[in-house]
Amino acid sequence: MSDALSMPKADLHQHAETAARIDNLVASRQNQQTYDWAEWAKRTEELPPGPPRLRSLYATKTMLHEARQPSGSELHEDDSVTFIEWVGKSMDESASRGAILTEIRFGGGHILRPAFMTDFREAERQARLRYPRFFAEAIITGLWPHHDGASEVFARCLEACGEGLAGIDFIPAPYETEADWPEAHDWASQAVAAGLGITAHAGEFSTANIASALRLPGIRRIGHAVHSTSDRKLLGELVSSGVTVECCLTSNLILGSVEALDVHPIIRFVEAGIPVTINTDDPVRLSTNIGREYQVAAGLGFSTGQLNGFTRTSLESSFTSPERKAEMLTVLDGWHVAS
Repeated sequence: MSDALSMPKADLHQHAETAARIDNLVASRQNQQTYDWAEWAKRTEELPPGPPRLRSLYATKTMLHEARQPSGSELHEDDSVTFIEWVGKSMDESASRGAILTEIRFGGGHILRPAFMTDFREAERQARLRYPRFFAEAIITGLWPHHDGASEVFARCLEACGEGLAGIDFIPAPYETEADWPEAHDWASQAVAAGLGITAHAGEFSTANIASALRLPGIRRIGHAVHSTSDRKLLGELVSSGVTVECCLTSNLILGSVEALDVHPIIRFVEAGIPVTINTDDPVRLSTNIGREYQVAAGLGFSTGQLNGFTRTSLESSFTSPERKAEMLTVLDGWHVAS
């Protein structure tokens, strides 16, 4: 267990959680207690598992906004100074738990800010002054062609690739039933041509959208894919695809994707030879961090060598540059030799 705490880690599936991060910042400035997310999780687990719990997670943005008004209204998430501060704190939290790479997923509205990538890199620069072996990348999440304003966001993503945006994350709508994918496939082709990495949420609460996501041009990763193990043919397609699965253990338990951690499909994924990574998903609201997630995986019986392998898979399937990837793999190899 101590090795799980000390070893280098990576987190490829971490949402920015803007409202929760801003709430923490406001609470700190007003010398107040932060919101009790552990209590929220207890209440959420009383809801039916699956979509009802996910909707409760989405609803926290409105709840936090109302809780901090009017005293926190002057704090704007898009202000560069504020953005760099709350994003930097997020990076520090990951780095302090041993992460050498974190890919943070931001909602589409962020990419429309002209200073988005400049501010993100400044937050990373400041974090690296404190944690020199740490790197971060930005991903735009929630992309779906049929959403209002999605075309503008996607067009800006293509432009921002040249500014350092690492990738995009499709979240189909509807989510737990099959969505209409043809336009998303066209977008994926354009994104790959521009140099963006492609990942997608699918299979968190049902088998819906997993097969379609696996057929996206250039897809390299899929988030959750929990229910792929309930269908032998679908699991076979996942194995054949070579796509990496972004596993989020605590999230899947709290939101009801699995009944218990000891039946989480990560075990079957590994047995089937599917590349797997360990991730936090929504660390603030789910009261977790990347160190805890590796401890949870260790508790499921994965050895230090396997945990090390998960980190290597993360780095190899990350959307970072080849130069950065090589540097991080050197760090990982150095730890392995030393240990």
